[in-house]
Amino acid sequence: MDYIDVKETIVKKTSLFCMLTVIFFGCASGPRSEKITASDAGIIQDNYIYELTLFETHKIKFEIHLENIDYSETTASLIKRLIYQGKNPDEYADYLEKQFVDDYTADDIEILFNYESCLIVNYAIDFHDDDFIIIHYNDYIYSGGAHGNYKTLYYIIDIASERILNISDLITPVSDAVLTELIRKEYDFEYFLRDNIWQPDSINISSNGISLLWNIYSITPYVAGLININLPNANLYLTEKGMEILAKM
Repeated sequence: MDYIDVKETIVKKTSLFCMLTVIFFGCASGPRSEKITASDAGIIQDNYIYELTLFETHKIKFEIHLENIDYSETTASLIKRLIYQGKNPDEYADYLEKQFVDDYTADDIEILFNYESCLIVNYAIDFHDDDFIIIHYNDYIYSGGAHGNYKTLYYIIDIASERILNISDLITPVSDAVLTELIRKEYDFEYFLRDNIWQPDSINISSNGISLLWNIYSITPYVAGLININLPNANLYLTEKGMEILAKM
């Protein structure tokens, strides 16, 4: 792969779509390999902001925000294994870069000559105690065309079993009739892209209750955006594990 690596340069000036996305996702700013420790929350933050020039003409801007816990080596190692594929922050940032850059060919660059690509990735720890960890993931990818693509997921880690909980571990199925009514109250679009709405792409449990999320193109056209609904009467659907987590919020 032929590219110029300028990782040592702090990139403060980004194109408009990148700036708006950083604001939207709340991605932290800072130079590559800057480490910030939020001691009150016990969270370590690693931020990587830099750009590459690919095939001498095409700029790719990266903003990668990674978080882990600094008070427990056992928990930190668990997050590293389950979320970051066993890689340290530098290795994982390099892995994300390689995954993105390796998709390009010289022919792509000719087509995209007038564009700047952008990869924004954000991992944030929303909750942690001795039993559970909730990690909020966002990404935004722009590589030409009318718009970029973005995604949101929540990873709920059960520390005792050392695994990421599945949706079925947390909640029983909600009928399509109930989901259709809830979604149409919040979002205006003409049709669903698939017959069955259940299950969502992700679930979040917080002090605000239970949120069900479907990413773009999952059940609705792009124009509808991310579908995120609060589930009323959640106690009717939560499993014992889901109730245990909700009680902690």
